[in-house]
Amino acid sequence: MKIQPIKYGLVATSLFLGSATAQAACSQGNFAGTWEVFLTKADSESISWQSCSLNLAKNGTISSGTCKSYEGTELSVNSDKITVSSDCSVTGAIVIGTETYTISDGQISKNKFDMAGVGTTSAGLFTFNGVKK
Repeated sequence: MKIQPIKYGLVATSLFLGSATAQAACSQGNFAGTWEVFLTKADSESISWQSCSLNLAKNGTISSGTCKSYEGTELSVNSDKITVSSDCSVTGAIVIGTETYTISDGQISKNKFDMAGVGTTSAGLFTFNGVKK
């Protein structure tokens, strides 16, 4: 039996494209839940990181959360708002301790369990990655 690679390639391509286009768009409610978020912050003098556990409400507010610095210091997270658009982009702000982290450009994955992005603080820049628990 002779294998027809073009025929099987077209079938595989159509299956891949079909599943990619079948995924639903994002909504604010997709963001609700507990997230582990890892921040890396850089300013003119240093680079540091924090690991945070955040509980996000369906409306995008942070209902509770704490962050731990690389030095072991625990900081409270004050409620602010994070917005998810239908194209899965993420914007908003989070206040950790007394510093506001403004998300300039973020993305939540189509599976709605991963996020990443970049932003600014009063002292510099930061990146973040998060995993929904």
